Amino acid sequence: MNKILIIDDSEEILFAISEFFKFKGWKTFTASNVEIGMKHLQEIDVDIILIDYHMPYINGVVGVRLIRQIKPFTPIIALTVEGREDIAEDFFQAGADDFAIKPIKVLDLYSRVNVHIIKSNINNNMLTKDMNYPKGINKNTIELIKEKMMYHKEYIVIETLAENTGVAPKTLNRYLNYLVEQKMVNLKIIYGKVGRPKNEYLWVSK
Repeated sequence: MNKILIIDDSEEILFAISEFFKFKGWKTFTASNVEIGMKHLQEIDVDIILIDYHMPYINGVVGVRLIRQIKPFTPIIALTVEGREDIAEDFFQAGADDFAIKPIKVLDLYSRVNVHIIKSNINNNMLTKDMNYPKGINKNTIELIKEKMMYHKEYIVIETLAENTGVAPKTLNRYLNYLVEQKMVNLKIIYGKVGRPKNEYLWVSK
């Protein structure tokens, strides 16, 4: 079941879009502001996010920037009543994938959402296409590790990755060893003056 998060301060819009996607068999989550939306994203994984521009406290552009810190790859469609080029550009620079002007027909929105879902699925499947995983290696866990590691542009240690993913360090060690073997992750060993060497990792696979 596909899952969608709708962030908008209009109760009418939240209800209308949410009910339409429920009718289409989706699981929907709604938020009347960016702060509530961020709380949802810390607890659940959604397939796509819709976000309005004009909202109290934190506008949609800033909201997209905040979302991209924890969801680097989830498709985001920005919505606004203003068809200004500068606002659209701000959204794209913040990390939005698409921009739609209100009022937008729900069928048109649904079509646009499905285009991004298909595109996202193709991108996600590129990592695992034609791969046979050994016992104890799960595709979804690899996707989670990939998402969190690609956000970091520098080498990171297992402890940091464990905090970001919620996966136990022992489990991460097994996955990272596998990803290093597959040349998806680079391993750097730091030899200190005291104690055991420290391993650091960097995602390099496209």
